[in-house]
Amino acid sequence: MSRANGRRDVDTLLVAALSSGATLKEAAAQVGVSLSTVKRRAADPEFVELVDQARADIVKALRTRTVQAGGRALDTLERLLGSKSETVQLGAARALLTAAAPRDQASVARFTSKDVSEVAALFYETLVKFIPESQWSRAASALDAALAARIGA
Repeated sequence: MSRANGRRDVDTLLVAALSSGATLKEAAAQVGVSLSTVKRRAADPEFVELVDQARADIVKALRTRTVQAGGRALDTLERLLGSKSETVQLGAARALLTAAAPRDQASVARFTSKDVSEVAALFYETLVKFIPESQWSRAASALDAALAARIGA
């Protein structure tokens, strides 16, 4: 094996380790090279671009899997809403309602107060449908807290 091929093989292994979250020191140990070698490679813009692209590919693959599993996850949560256990019902309702709330300020900024009121009313209607009356107060408090956290109140 030539030196160029050996370096390419090491780079491939380093990219895999670093893009998966290893520190420079951990990557060096995993690949069997010195920390100074990893630091030298990490200073090379082309190598950094390879690591960044590998990370982007991992994120894209995870997003794809998440979207593919989303329907099954919702089916599971809907099924759990009908559980005999009120605790399980509340957990499922909380998961559904929290997932439906916007997570960033840009999303929140697009909502008018009327939109927020309508969404909150829909959430509360959902509580009444799926949560036993004995759990309404607890569920409403959890919903209030989730909404407040999402809109920065």
